[in-house]
Amino acid sequence: MSQRSVSGPVFIPAAGVAVLPRGLKRLLGTSDGQRLTAALPRLRAAIAGGAVLVAATIVFVPRVRDTMDLLAAALLFGVVIEIARLAVIHERTAARATLYQRVARFAGEVHQTLEPEELARTAVKATRLALPSEVAMLVTIDPATGTQHVLAMEAQSSRSIGASVLPDPRVAERAIREGRLVVEPTTEPDNVQRKRRSLPLQPLRAAVPIFHRDRVLGALVVGRLSGSRAFDVVELECLALIAVQLGQALGNVQEHALAVDASVHDPLTGLYNRRHLHSAIERMTGSRADEGFEDRRPMAAILFDLDHFGRYNKEHGHLNGDEILRLFGRILDGHVDTAGLAARYGGEEFLVLLKGRDLPDAVAAADAIRLAMSQQSASESGGGVRVTVSAGCAVMPPAMTNVTELIALADEGLRRAKLAGRDRVAVAY
Repeated sequence: MSQRSVSGPVFIPAAGVAVLPRGLKRLLGTSDGQRLTAALPRLRAAIAGGAVLVAATIVFVPRVRDTMDLLAAALLFGVVIEIARLAVIHERTAARATLYQRVARFAGEVHQTLEPEELARTAVKATRLALPSEVAMLVTIDPATGTQHVLAMEAQSSRSIGASVLPDPRVAERAIREGRLVVEPTTEPDNVQRKRRSLPLQPLRAAVPIFHRDRVLGALVVGRLSGSRAFDVVELECLALIAVQLGQALGNVQEHALAVDASVHDPLTGLYNRRHLHSAIERMTGSRADEGFEDRRPMAAILFDLDHFGRYNKEHGHLNGDEILRLFGRILDGHVDTAGLAARYGGEEFLVLLKGRDLPDAVAAADAIRLAMSQQSASESGGGVRVTVSAGCAVMPPAMTNVTELIALADEGLRRAKLAGRDRVAVAY
């Protein structure tokens, strides 16, 4: 009795022989079919790795010595191919659906906050849940300096948080620089992986750039050890979708911060505006009223006014006048430390509140600012015109709690400086 053989491409579903028709199960119960069954684990591994098309040959002894057996076998091959193809599609569709559900949950979580630190912590934690990995890291770009920093990390160790990411071939920097998904190292053949098993485990990292309105904000990095399963195509697709959602969330946070900043800062000088000043005065007044008489520290106020500024605007134009206002804003910002508050009080008037400073300290600070304005305005103005400033100083006595009363005293000191000839500092008690 001669043997017949049929060869062709066979798809072996990961579900195994349980999905095969009864006729094929009987075939796999023969000695030749058992050889095919024994090969299933290797074929399934190939399927998991993406190589779903496998060449196979079934050799059997037909019961009927005619061509009908070969035709039946060919038909069975077609059935195997179709069933296996549908099984693989089903498995991959189910895996993709599961990951997409995780991406949807990720989007819901990261859009719940407008606080940068909270968003960063939520993002890396949700990323690890969506794409199981040993580490997830968010790297952002400082818009002022262009440097890259680790904003948050979810891993066994958090020592890298806040560390600067120097421009080097690291995966995050590459993703930002090239503006595309980067995977390191690339997937290696089985024989290379077997040779590396004796070496220390190296991370498999994937990084995707984060964009908002065509502007790169940073990169999201996930990592697995080389002994773990590599990121497959569906997971990398989901990582890209996660980056889109994270880009929208980070963009919302930045736009919110800009809106808040615009609501409390003067757009021309960059100092606090009158609105924020009123809120700060109310807080300071309430805090001082709650303090005991002996616990009240001194507080000083300096009220500045640019001398003859209206005339300067008429003679040199409002654009040059705006430059003078910007210059004085920079001078105030450079002379007032974090314990003080500098604000544009209105027009060409500016107010400085100094906590813990007595009257001599306030007078010395005001005079230093006055001298700096006189010198820098002459050197920076196009025509070499010197712009002077007058200042009035006052300090709160322990019995005073209302900061508005302190400002009124400083205003009286400013009036005295104007009457005395301007370009000077005067005090009021």
